[in-house]
Amino acid sequence: MIDLLRQVALFGFIFAVYFFILRKKPYYQRKLFPPYWYRVAKAEGWKRILKVFCCSIPIIILLYFLLPMVNNFAESLVSGRPSITPGENPVAVMIGISPLLFLVVASLLPIIEEWIFRELIFSELRNKWGNIVGLLGSTFLFGFIHLTNQGAQLHAIFVPLFSGLIFGIMYLKFGLLGAYLVHGGNNFAHTVIWMLSS
Repeated sequence: MIDLLRQVALFGFIFAVYFFILRKKPYYQRKLFPPYWYRVAKAEGWKRILKVFCCSIPIIILLYFLLPMVNNFAESLVSGRPSITPGENPVAVMIGISPLLFLVVASLLPIIEEWIFRELIFSELRNKWGNIVGLLGSTFLFGFIHLTNQGAQLHAIFVPLFSGLIFGIMYLKFGLLGAYLVHGGNNFAHTVIWMLSS
């Protein structure tokens, strides 16, 4: 029953994003494909891209140490129960299938997530109600959608809420590129360290 609810929530979220944003504003779809990114990179210039990259590295390192603390805090609130049911951890399952596949997914999936949560949702909320509502609304939805991961417990929302807030701040400061670099770098660092320690 829980898995069915997770799938319904995920489908409902995707449908809502399409129905309320993409259907009415198709120009967002163009922002997902390489020609758009090439034009952005050309317009930004390599100095700015290098600056954003250099600014994202310390934040990735900080998140690497802070996210486990946030997770431990969340678990302490519920008497030490793990955030994700052992054996259902999607990271462990995917790495069991193919570590290389998971590294690719962990690096590329943030492009889609940042496009949805920052470029679409954050932008739309910001345009209607300002930066604070855009930041908090997209952060909450980012945390909520991660509860649809198989095996996720309710208190698993704390880590994506915290990281989503950081990604949103990076989006405010550096745009989609900054949010993606921190998100992708964070996923990649956690994945590589987790694989090496297993």
